[in-house]
Amino acid sequence: MLDSLPPTSVVAEIVAPTERVEQAIAQSPANASPAAPGSVLPPSQDASPPPARPSLRLPAPTPAASPTDPVTTPTTAPQPQAETAPALPNLESLGIVRLQADRQSFDGERQLVIAQGRASLRFRGGVLFADEIQVNLQANTLKAEGRVWLLRGQQVARGSQLTYNLLQESGTLLNAQGRFNTGPTGARDLDPSIPPSTDIADRIQSVEELEQPVTNVRRIGQLLVTSAFGGEYTDPSDLQSLTNPGAVLPTQISGFDIRGGVQNVRFQADRLDLGPDGWTAKDIALTNDPFAPPQAEIRSAQATYQAPPGSLGSLGIFGSGLVLENSLRIPLPDNNSVVQEREGGILTVGFDGVDRNGAFLEREFSVINENNIQLSLTPQFLLQRAINLAGGGRELGNDVEVNSVNPLDAFGLVGRLNANIAPNTQFSLITNLASLNPENLGTQSRISSDLRQDFGFFDLLLNYRYRERRFNGSLGVQTVQQSYGVTLETRRLNLLALAGVNPSDTFPRIDGLNFRFQASYQNLLALTDQPNLLGAQPSPALANLNRFQLETGLTLPITLWREDPLPATPDAGLRYTSAPVTPGLRIIPEITGVITNYSDGTSQNSLAYRFGADLTLGKFAGDFFDYTNLRADYLRSTGQGFSPFLFDRLVDRNVLVLGATQQLLGPFLVGVTSAINLDTNEAFNTTYRLEYSRRAFGVSLSYNPNQQVGILAIQLNDFDWQGLGGQN
Repeated sequence: MLDSLPPTSVVAEIVAPTERVEQAIAQSPANASPAAPGSVLPPSQDASPPPARPSLRLPAPTPAASPTDPVTTPTTAPQPQAETAPALPNLESLGIVRLQADRQSFDGERQLVIAQGRASLRFRGGVLFADEIQVNLQANTLKAEGRVWLLRGQQVARGSQLTYNLLQESGTLLNAQGRFNTGPTGARDLDPSIPPSTDIADRIQSVEELEQPVTNVRRIGQLLVTSAFGGEYTDPSDLQSLTNPGAVLPTQISGFDIRGGVQNVRFQADRLDLGPDGWTAKDIALTNDPFAPPQAEIRSAQATYQAPPGSLGSLGIFGSGLVLENSLRIPLPDNNSVVQEREGGILTVGFDGVDRNGAFLEREFSVINENNIQLSLTPQFLLQRAINLAGGGRELGNDVEVNSVNPLDAFGLVGRLNANIAPNTQFSLITNLASLNPENLGTQSRISSDLRQDFGFFDLLLNYRYRERRFNGSLGVQTVQQSYGVTLETRRLNLLALAGVNPSDTFPRIDGLNFRFQASYQNLLALTDQPNLLGAQPSPALANLNRFQLETGLTLPITLWREDPLPATPDAGLRYTSAPVTPGLRIIPEITGVITNYSDGTSQNSLAYRFGADLTLGKFAGDFFDYTNLRADYLRSTGQGFSPFLFDRLVDRNVLVLGATQQLLGPFLVGVTSAINLDTNEAFNTTYRLEYSRRAFGVSLSYNPNQQVGILAIQLNDFDWQGLGGQN
């Protein structure tokens, strides 16, 4: 699990606890820096330097020195004949940098170095701490016993005994438990060209300092698996879809999707076999939960983790099952996948009543999986369409009828490509084919492509869309047949923070002044109801126009009242949620201006005012009715003109969005969010939600009758913490 340093050309010597110890490499905890994220140590405290200990260290090379020169041990009083320590061979091939302990001895006959009591060893495989460490210079091996800790950056393991071959960079750790990082940090930790971190090792003087309880737990991300049954989904709480309905929304969900990842993983195994690029374990338990007992874990008969230099970490599990709440076991297929985005690897059932005539089966395959490029293909069997075609039906998705049956119409394919072209340049392409029949690709395919360049405060986006579906409030789902263009957009900037103004500690409090800006050009081919744009052939009712748009907005969030959250412990703030709940009341005034001009001379300009309020009661730690969230947003749009297209026409100018979420019993929550057109008293976008929420995971089921879409979502939370984990 822990890899190596390049060897150094130096010679080792025994240093006794005398004045020569002053030359040893050591650093007191008082001079250490605070623990880094993911550290197994708490932040450093002021302390006096520890007593000096004997160490085996590597001094700077001396031209006159020879690997065979004798090394003498100083004595406390002059002797007629001073004893000479046995000569040590050159340790350059073993890569040992420092060995330190309370007591050390060297058996010249067996070529065995023995370090006992608070022993630590830095070598090119990482940093080792144990009650006793033995280095066999003949066999090129080391053996550690007692409380054994092995560290390499954020990769941490402990056990009862370690045997390790220093040349082969492999070994075995018994009764192992620890944590590893599957992201880029983990890959760097296992890269032999990068030296192991020195911060932790220089601050530790004993194993006791490593055996700390879990502290400073915080959520840093999540692995979110979603399946949309029915088509794309737009969240009614996404207010940008109301102030600027023509915007491309990142909240749209379509089909089966996996986003995010879990990077910090705890493990426990009877035996861990270490190798240069990773490890293999049998009868292993893996969890994302920092605390014990874990709320979610994978129990596997065998698991392997590999992180070759230049690649993301790959975790393979075999004969495994997902265990929730230490009771419910869900069998998992054997899988060898990267613990990152876009890696399904299992057969899933989906439902798409728009493009695929209902139920279908699919499985994702990773074709390319490198640091800078990932390509996956997801073949699909359109089960319900195949049954309909076999029974004499002739209808495909989107009300398209065919004259004859082609078996290729019963199969689909989804391809996803993500590439980091440069450090700040990303390219993405999603091709969605609802039929593999070449004759029907024009009506049975959708394409989405983006090229994004990050310039710091703003992004430049080139995009192309084919047959993109967008939800436009009271007008429902609209299809943009084809579009391409360029967008320049700023990040959400806090102008007060940029000016050096920090929020006060008293309430009411202004939390910021957030600014956003977007300028775009697009060529659009979309549905219209304007006769002057249809020409001699009014069917299909498509118009091709250029659109120029400017959008800007200011938001002023204000906290009127807030209580302190519960501590981040498993019995308090993290009982039912991944982050402690903070009760309070916020109001959010906002103003948004949009100027849109079309190449036919028409325009649509609007100024939208929003006033929002968000109230949270309870801390979600009690058994029932300990969490209530109420949200209300009122939007009023004024302006002139209207769009010649249907997909971006502003029709909902007086809207009230209401939302409520309530804890019922334990981890069960219910919620509803609805957008209401106050001019027509029509609820045009309503979502109902049932959720099972826990610290380590969550499961939710949502349904939107207006869009006729259901969403099943499974969430695994990714945490960072200090300490090994599992020690509450």
